[in-house]
Amino acid sequence: MNELVQYQHGARFHAKAVHYSRYYTLEQLKQFYSTASLGFICASFASWALMAFFIGQFFAGAEFESMHEWRAIQFVYAAMGIALATAITIAEAVLFNSGRAREYLLVMGFSVGFSIFAESAATMQREQSTVAFKSTQSEVYKATIKSIDVLSTTSTLTPAQIKLAQLQASYAEAKQLGNKGAMDALQARILRLEQQAELEQANRTTSLQNTITQAKALEYDETKHQAMIRFLSEVFGLSSVVASALLAFFLILTFKICFHYLGAMRQLNERAISINTGKISASIEQFRIAPSSGSQSENSLQLPVIQLPVENEELANNSSISTVYTKAESAKVGALISCPNCGGQFQKSNKWHLFCSNNRKPRADGGNCSDDWHNAQKPERAAHVESRKT
Repeated sequence: MNELVQYQHGARFHAKAVHYSRYYTLEQLKQFYSTASLGFICASFASWALMAFFIGQFFAGAEFESMHEWRAIQFVYAAMGIALATAITIAEAVLFNSGRAREYLLVMGFSVGFSIFAESAATMQREQSTVAFKSTQSEVYKATIKSIDVLSTTSTLTPAQIKLAQLQASYAEAKQLGNKGAMDALQARILRLEQQAELEQANRTTSLQNTITQAKALEYDETKHQAMIRFLSEVFGLSSVVASALLAFFLILTFKICFHYLGAMRQLNERAISINTGKISASIEQFRIAPSSGSQSENSLQLPVIQLPVENEELANNSSISTVYTKAESAKVGALISCPNCGGQFQKSNKWHLFCSNNRKPRADGGNCSDDWHNAQKPERAAHVESRKT
């Protein structure tokens, strides 16, 4: 029954396009199509950029910020990753632009699922890089690094060590003179200074280690995250990494929904334009059960034959239906044609210019031949317009 489900989806899509073709004018449909196409192109580029950012860095094994340090092989792997991101984005764009994404759930599940993962990861990576940059630009971090430099470059001799060296020299002189009393006095002072020197050295080492630890903590300060990430962390008790992943996921998921909507609306308005101009029939045959014969099963289904658009008179196979409208439609831009409604002669300025007057350029009496002709062909269209006015 998969064919029947696909047919039902296609029939609903076609019925909606028919409704649009009768409810909106041709100029409005073209405007909707142009707007949806522009948004679809922007969404495609954004999707490609996010995915290429993630996959390119993943394949290269380094961030793009440090490209000046890359080896040649890293550029090769990054190019392979960007090519892969391009292929996935094209497949995603074709799927969304078809207006039939629900019919290809497996393809959509893998391609869209991976793109959501990759683009969420790219968003998280960008947030992490931003936090690291803000942290290293902090005045506290800079002061801590300066303190490390001072502690590590200062002379290793403390005041107690210098005084200890002097007393040891005096003790050596007293020993040569055989002055036992002076030796005993100096010995006691030397013992005290040795303990003091050891304590000062330990304090200095501890201070250097604490300063390095503080610098490491300030190198990636969690308080530098975006306000929304900090809000999610505090409200739900999540870590900054989990909150960042959650925010990125919902952001990209919303983007994908809008991406799919733009593609569907673009395809819908394109079909509505074709129906409005008569290139595609507004009617669609019902799905019918085919009689069992040969290798076909008893419940096999036969797809309806859909009428294809006729682009010119040669492709019509010498059809007996030859109207002024089809002649105007098949005429080239710049040719002199007759208006299908009033018969007036005019020069065709573009592909869609089939009538001598329309909403943008009405007749002298205020009407237009485009609406008059389409309303005469489709009375329900005129009823829709009249109901809107009411």
